Amino acid sequence: MAYVKLNNLETYYEVSGKGNPCLILHGGTENINSMNQLASNLSNGYKIYLPERRGHGRTQDTDDQFSYDQFSKDTYEFIKIFKLEGCCAVGYSDGAIILLLLSIKYPKLFKKIALLGGQFHLDGLEPYFVKALKSDNVEKFFEKEKIEYEKIKKYNVSFQKFLNKIIVLWLASPNIDYTELNKIITPTLIVSADRDLIKLDHTISMFRGIKNSNLAIIPNSDHSFPISKPNFTSSLILNFFNIKT
Repeated sequence: MAYVKLNNLETYYEVSGKGNPCLILHGGTENINSMNQLASNLSNGYKIYLPERRGHGRTQDTDDQFSYDQFSKDTYEFIKIFKLEGCCAVGYSDGAIILLLLSIKYPKLFKKIALLGGQFHLDGLEPYFVKALKSDNVEKFFEKEKIEYEKIKKYNVSFQKFLNKIIVLWLASPNIDYTELNKIITPTLIVSADRDLIKLDHTISMFRGIKNSNLAIIPNSDHSFPISKPNFTSSLILNFFNIKT
């Protein structure tokens, strides 16, 4: 088990595969185990770096609320430590938001990025999901995530406390101004599902806002498509990454 200190927090990570480096950022409420199959598929041609964010999985947390700004700072520190500048990167859900922020702030940080089920603004969430997040029985919508969380629960923080921090984050952010997307010059693949919890028109708007971007909508799928359909998802990513630009 490997750890690296990022902004004074012991951060768990795994590395696998051979080839050019590829950073994979997992989704919110999850740990890197959720990305195992996708990472395995990509590791045939890439050296995969999988860090766990603060408060997730085996990585330490603080009493501070979660923020995408802090997640981005931690990720940037990870990139600098492992000299991953110029790598390809894949971000799922919250991971996609982090890649958006980093690509806006550091236009030449990545070679290519794949954004899976991400949004640039909190208004991109479907109303039914926002309603679920505000409900008294919200935990029932995250039963699978709770099981995975309880398997590790390294720092004796309850899932309810952890989930509450996630919900506060999701109901207040991200708040990326649409015009900021124009700053992204990195070749970008945007992937969503036709039954995603991100509004389809929001995803299309993001596609139109990022100049050098490509869009794929996976049919008969929901927000979990990188986990439920890793082979199809990885084939899209590999095709995009391997095309010479």
